[in-house]
Amino acid sequence: LKVAQLTKQKERLKEQEKAQVYNIKKLTVRLAQVKRDKKRYEKLYKDGLISAHDLEEIQTQEKELENQISATKAQLLAIKKQQEEVDKNINLVLNEKNTVLAYKSFLISLEAKKKNIEKQKEEAKVYYTYTKLYSPVNGIIAKKFHSEGDVLNPGEPVYAIVDPNSFYILVLLEETKLKGVKKGCPAKIKLDAYPDEEFEGVVDEVLPASAATFALVPRDISAGEFTKLAQRIYVKIKIIKGNRNLLKVGLGGEVEIKRIF
Repeated sequence: LKVAQLTKQKERLKEQEKAQVYNIKKLTVRLAQVKRDKKRYEKLYKDGLISAHDLEEIQTQEKELENQISATKAQLLAIKKQQEEVDKNINLVLNEKNTVLAYKSFLISLEAKKKNIEKQKEEAKVYYTYTKLYSPVNGIIAKKFHSEGDVLNPGEPVYAIVDPNSFYILVLLEETKLKGVKKGCPAKIKLDAYPDEEFEGVVDEVLPASAATFALVPRDISAGEFTKLAQRIYVKIKIIKGNRNLLKVGLGGEVEIKRIF
């Protein structure tokens, strides 16, 4: 809006400039005519054909025209100075406008950078959640498979977690001693590591296959050689009494199972 107002003002000054230039030309033409008349009047005055008053009148006209031309030129100069001032103001406004546009562009750029940083921040939060491991159970770390900085494949284990509440006793019982051993039979457990501690349990399960059935190197009897050996059956005992904090995976001991017939 301000630029439009200044532009209109500049156009008005241009019109005024044209008018003053026209006036100067017109006055200059009249002055030239008066100067010619003055020379003629001076000759006539010398010859005594006109009075001094007539000569003075033409001289007065000459001076008035000269003064008018000087005044018009001064007005023209003032108009040009006003034009220069208007041009400065227009440039100033345009520069301010360009500065505002530059700042707006800068702000838009900053806003885009802000959004990009916020996006990176959200992505970083997601990636940060990938650095946390959550165990499905409460327990104790029994083994550490990887250290900080290692690159893992999907599904690769990092820790082996032992849940003390899930501890059980696995007994290898000879098949000849299985009679009367079934789910629900009470048992007393003595661990070699803690001979003074006594644990109580109950048979939770008698596994349906012998230990040799799924051995890594099963016995080969394809050649017909066979020696009868007592097979051992896994009996799983659930611990129901005792200090579980003392238990460790792989501890050995003795178990006394009370048969139920």
